[in-house]
Parts: sequence; structure tokens; C-alpha cells
Amino acid sequence: MLRSERGFRAMFLSAALYNWCVAGLFSFWHQPLFAIFGIAPAPAPPLYFHLFLMSVALFGYMYYRVSRDLTQTLLVELGVAGKSMVFAIVLAYGIVGIASWHLIVLASVDAFYVLLFVGFLRSPLRLARVTADHAG
Repeated sequence: MLRSERGFRAMFLSAALYNWCVAGLFSFWHQPLFAIFGIAPAPAPPLYFHLFLMSVALFGYMYYRVSRDLTQTLLVELGVAGKSMVFAIVLAYGIVGIASWHLIVLASVDAFYVLLFVGFLRSPLRLARVTADHAG
């Protein structure tokens, strides 16, 4: 499935939906979700947390844009960087005992998307398109 244009479009759309769900759920139900994911104490003031959620939602929009136009590879590269940093930070906090394993599992979804995005960037389908675009 991920070796086709349709598969890649679906992958980026699923990444957009994932980001939007995380941003939306944590925006409206952050207290119960903090308890589930072992986030304590709650970020104070919540301004910084909401700014973070805004960036999560904006990255979701970026993945949506890529799902509509697979030539937007700069956005994919930004996604690889952003999701890699989220996973690395959460994992580091988990190693020192600050982040719960629940939060590490949630961040592992970002690591999984990093692998998928890198696969897209290295895919013969995308590389063939880039070669064709530069030939003409």
C-alpha cells in the first residue's frame, strides 16, 4: 500500500488526523489525559502547553497539505525533524523517570511516522518523480 501514490497520500492524511486528534483531545480533556499519561504536575501556566498544542495542530495541517501534494518534500523533512525531536525528548524524560511509559508509547507513534516519512523520502516512486521533474 505504501509503495503507491494513493498509499502515501493515505499515510500523510493519517498523520494529519493523528496530530489533530492529539491536539484536540489534549486541548479539551487535558486533566484526565494528564492522569492517564502520568503527566504531573500539569503544565503551569497552561499558555505554554496550549502553544505547543497549536504547533501540533499546525503540523497536522502540514501533513494534510502533503497528502494533497506529494511534491511538498520540505514539509516532510520538517515533519521528520519535529517528530524525531518529540520522541527524543519524551524518551529522555522517560529514561530519567519524569515521563511515564504511557507517554513514551504515545510518542512512539511519532517515531513510527518518522520511519514512514523517511521511507517516503527514499521511495523509488518519489525519486522517479523528482528525477522526471528535474529532467524537463
